Amino acid sequence: MSKDQYDALSERDQVKYELQLEAYKEQKDAEKEQKALEKAEKAAKEAVETALASAKEENDKAIEAAIKVVKDEYDTKLEAAKADMTRAKEAQNQMRVKGLSSEIEAAFESESAQKALKEMSSGAKAGIITSFEMKAPAPAMTVPAGAFRDQWVGDVGIPSEPVHVRNIVPVSTTDSNSIKFLQWALGPDGNLIDSVSPGGLKPQFELIPTPKTAPVVKIAGHITYDDEFVEDIPTARQTIIRQLPEALFDKEDEKLLVTGAGGDQDILSLWNQATAWSADGNVPATANNWDKLVRAMTIVARAKRRATAAWVSPETYEGLLINKNTNGTYNYPIVMGNDNILRVGGLPIFYHNVFTANQGIVGDFARGAEIFQKKAVEVRFSREHEDNFTHNRTTVIVEVREAFPVYMPEAFVKIENFNTTS
Repeated sequence: MSKDQYDALSERDQVKYELQLEAYKEQKDAEKEQKALEKAEKAAKEAVETALASAKEENDKAIEAAIKVVKDEYDTKLEAAKADMTRAKEAQNQMRVKGLSSEIEAAFESESAQKALKEMSSGAKAGIITSFEMKAPAPAMTVPAGAFRDQWVGDVGIPSEPVHVRNIVPVSTTDSNSIKFLQWALGPDGNLIDSVSPGGLKPQFELIPTPKTAPVVKIAGHITYDDEFVEDIPTARQTIIRQLPEALFDKEDEKLLVTGAGGDQDILSLWNQATAWSADGNVPATANNWDKLVRAMTIVARAKRRATAAWVSPETYEGLLINKNTNGTYNYPIVMGNDNILRVGGLPIFYHNVFTANQGIVGDFARGAEIFQKKAVEVRFSREHEDNFTHNRTTVIVEVREAFPVYMPEAFVKIENFNTTS
């Protein structure tokens, strides 16, 4: 605004103008200060970046120089080591090739040898060299006592049966404490189903269900050992874990096949439910063991079941293998399947030590019974037993919880009159 314009304003407007002018100047000054500040910050940032780049370059050069110093020192030591090794090998080779010729040469260089050579050149017979000194050979090296170590191989575990019942019987799981089922049978009049005329009366017959219960029972045992037992025997723990289930399966076999007495706390065995073997016109009680097995298969078949396996004692198994007549020839051919299992009429035959010499059982193991496991076989280690903790001992428990329902008792035949000599 010009001076004339300013003078033309009223006093009030002049004051107002001056205030606005002052505010405008302050704004401009603030903008200048902001620009100056931004410029200073930019310059400082560029200076820092330049300094960092320079420092990084110098640092990289320093690292490279340090690495080069270390590498040069390593190369120098490596070359020196190679040279020492080469000299050592050469000296070793020289020692190896020094043999009889070196000894002879050393002998002729001696004073007495030189004197003898001079006498020989003058024709003196006494100067003939007849012997020279040889160094005694070094003694042969032998293996000192205790300088070798033994090699441990896999442990030979406790003996166990080669085949278990659970190998040929279905095994299932359960969450219950017992297995309930129905055993069905025809009524006393049998199966009366028959052909009828049109409009005729159909015959009536009965199906009788019998409720049965197989309780879940526990089969278990334990062992206790000192800590040193597994500390000093490298494979002890693994052997225990592997062997205890086998021992349990042996006891399980005994209960399932013969010894289980039944009730709320025990398995009811097949032996205690099976049909007793009986003779007929073709197979008398005095028949040989092969015929008795075939007769048992027939009894199972008469119950409208199909035998899938036979279990006998080791002695009866032996008798089956060595069956001969009075002339020493075999009465029956020994038939083995591709699985190396003895068979009769396709029926696999197994042996088990739970049977006495003249006992055995034949039946439908595929459909006639089943194992239900509430808890599978388990091996547990614990110090929480008696005074284990204060004596550094561990107790190992092996256990299984299972039920054994026998759906078809008539599908099993027990034999008590095997001959052990034929």
